[in-house]
Amino acid sequence: MALYWRWPLLLSLTLVLSFTASSNSFGQDTAALDDAALDDNVWHYQVRPGDNIWSISRRLLTDWKRWPDIQAGNNIERPRAIPPGTRLAIPRKWLRRKPGPAMVSSVSGKAYVTDTERHPLDTGTTIEAGAVIETAPQATVQLTFVDGSKVTLHENARVVLEKLDTYEGTEAADVLIRLESGRLDADVQRKPENDSRFNFQSPALISAIRGTKIRTSLLGDGNRGTTEVLTGKVIVEAADRSLAVDKGYGTAADIGKEPEPPTALPEPPVPITDDGPQRQLPVRIAFEPVDGAASYRVRVVPAANPLATLVDVTGVEPVFGIEVLDDGDYQVMARAITSGGIEGYDASWPLEVDARPLAPRPIAPPEDRILRDDRTELRWDPADGASAYRLQSSLSPNFEVLELDVDGIAGESFPVEGLSEGTFYWRVAGIDDQGGPVPFSAIRRVAFEEPPPPPDPRTVRFDEEDHRLRLNLPNTDRTFRYQIARDGAFRDVVRDETVDEPVISLAGLIPDTYHVRMLAYEQDGYSSGFGPSREVEVQPWPYWPLLPLLALLALI
Repeated sequence: MALYWRWPLLLSLTLVLSFTASSNSFGQDTAALDDAALDDNVWHYQVRPGDNIWSISRRLLTDWKRWPDIQAGNNIERPRAIPPGTRLAIPRKWLRRKPGPAMVSSVSGKAYVTDTERHPLDTGTTIEAGAVIETAPQATVQLTFVDGSKVTLHENARVVLEKLDTYEGTEAADVLIRLESGRLDADVQRKPENDSRFNFQSPALISAIRGTKIRTSLLGDGNRGTTEVLTGKVIVEAADRSLAVDKGYGTAADIGKEPEPPTALPEPPVPITDDGPQRQLPVRIAFEPVDGAASYRVRVVPAANPLATLVDVTGVEPVFGIEVLDDGDYQVMARAITSGGIEGYDASWPLEVDARPLAPRPIAPPEDRILRDDRTELRWDPADGASAYRLQSSLSPNFEVLELDVDGIAGESFPVEGLSEGTFYWRVAGIDDQGGPVPFSAIRRVAFEEPPPPPDPRTVRFDEEDHRLRLNLPNTDRTFRYQIARDGAFRDVVRDETVDEPVISLAGLIPDTYHVRMLAYEQDGYSSGFGPSREVEVQPWPYWPLLPLLALLALI
């Protein structure tokens, strides 16, 4: 009897001692939960009111008899009364799993799913593990998972839903998605009671996230992958190397290469907007350039449905012209992209389009053209439903005072003459068959400048020492062309050169009488033509000092 009481003590001690090493494999300090580098083989459960070690084990574990391991690994002293809110670390391989299919919460444009066969994808469809989803150009699909997390697939994307699991008795998700082309955004929920795990794999890199917002993509031909972190922290892996990427940074990797050092996400662009609706097509979307940007992405969505992407375009300039928008209210999102393909934060602003019926479109003279003649012809494309046109011009862009207001123009052009030097603005509106107005066109700005006189080589002295004429002309942003001929009609041209300075050079020509003339090209390419010519004589070389020597040689 003396040893009887010792057996329970020895058994308990053995369990505790034997589990101490294993507890280090999955027991974690709760403070470590904020670290994205948390052991991915361990799941964390938040104790609910009424839970005890046995009810938890029966509900969650494939083998509920492992409750002593759970107790020892988490240092639980009172298994019947575990304080609610306590975080328990449990190896994921001990947990009871079940399929946790995804739900298609939104479809915009054309998208397809392949399970047993390929068919169009609709909102409300349930997607099982193993399915393949593809999106067409300008299409978007949003998936919602059992824990409330959302993944949005953008245009030209192809993903394979490799694993869609949840843990029995919880709403925690264990998801593996393989990205084979395109882009996706992920908003993974962070809930104390559900320690969900999402992994996104591509041929270039792998991103493992919990409670994080990220974007990941395959660029171009699929040889380069990127991941951008908007909240939290993400562990990315490529070529057997892991890298932690914090909020506000992104990384990229080429296939077979290690991830690049994190790059700060570019700041959101500053939009350039006009008051009121846009009444012209194409709709102009513009913003200030962003430092370090190699290109930009612009998305346009309906104001009432931000998931329905209508426009998704990229370009190297911070100005976009969009033709495809109907009249209505929209939201614009624009971001900068680095040369390495890392996309930055979005700028977002409202856009109202009210461009119907379509206004005429000015086509000539070109925007900001400098006219050198006081007469020109204003021309425009026809407007839908217009049987005649009204033309206005003004010296101010707000058209407070009209210089010209002509109604009832039958065609798509109008000649103007007698222009005064300076800048003027013009616009044109259509008139329909009932006499009602079609909206005015965009305002076109035109400048008229009196042409400068052509260069006149008669006004300068010929420098006989270096055989040059230097004209006193401004040469800022101008180029000059001169000709040298043996005749005044310039049929026998011996030199025809374009130079950056107003200098005519006769150097190297044999002694003779020549005619010279010059013209100037303005910065916009305009030239008023050749100016007047002048006659220049290239004197023979003074060889008379050699005459005595020649005479002496002749006598020898």
